[in-house]
Amino acid sequence: MGIAAAGGMDSPARLKAALSDHAEHLWRFSAHAVDLLLERAEGLGVAGQRGGSWRVSVGPDEQREWETSAALLSRWGLDSRLLTQAEVEAAGAGRGFDGGLWRPGDGQVDLPGLLRALDQALQGRVERLEGPGAVQETLGGIRIATPSGVVRAEIAVVASGVGAASAHPWFGPMIVPVRL
Repeated sequence: MGIAAAGGMDSPARLKAALSDHAEHLWRFSAHAVDLLLERAEGLGVAGQRGGSWRVSVGPDEQREWETSAALLSRWGLDSRLLTQAEVEAAGAGRGFDGGLWRPGDGQVDLPGLLRALDQALQGRVERLEGPGAVQETLGGIRIATPSGVVRAEIAVVASGVGAASAHPWFGPMIVPVRL
């Protein structure tokens, strides 16, 4: 969908309940990541916009969660605005919602366009490997045999839920799980 939203589409209240000591740091990190993604897209000439994002509620419990989230974001010095049912509908976010939260700074990016631009920018700078046999375990870390030589890997980033199952087990302690 191309939505770049701080914290994903989850609520700060849920994050605070799960990770009370780290919630603010993680939310700020994700907000910075959204800014960086949109800046990179703009720098590569990829279409995008920073019109903000709506997080809507489908019941009174979820609306209370967004109210708690708005209070948290305010306490953390981050901008947001609670929306009534009528405001959600008027904004074009849909009908039948109890309300929601609007976050400025979030936006959308043309994901296929961004992937094409990144692919073009990385031509000749990235080795693409498929199939088994490329990864070799060594005492000093991981070595990857590529057509142009051996690369020593110090860190591997795997988007969990996307390619985690295909990661080689030797990467275990080097995998950094990330969200979308």
